[in-house]
Amino acid sequence: MGCAHVREHLSLDLQDQEEEVTINCEIHGQTDPAILCSHLVQAGMGQAEIKGWVQAEFDPENREPGDLMAWCTDCDKVYEQDGGWHERNDSHFKVVCELCFLAIKKHQNEP
Repeated sequence: MGCAHVREHLSLDLQDQEEEVTINCEIHGQTDPAILCSHLVQAGMGQAEIKGWVQAEFDPENREPGDLMAWCTDCDKVYEQDGGWHERNDSHFKVVCELCFLAIKKHQNEP
């Protein structure tokens, strides 16, 4: 889905390391990193507001740091309008832990 620029931009320091990359989450401890738009991070798990969920495709057999990436439907409109992510529209993405990513995904996909 054209998210390589964002993944490279956000995890540049993570990709330079040869060892397995993890982050330390206050809730879940050491876990793999994931990337969310700030709107989904702000909505979080406990908020009633549903922002929609658009997840980038990745190869589960060949995962790299930052492969788990998602954004809300408002950000998807920007993505489609601008023809992808680039340095002018990707500054609002945040690195979160994989377990927080999955919990927010579950919340955003609830009816």
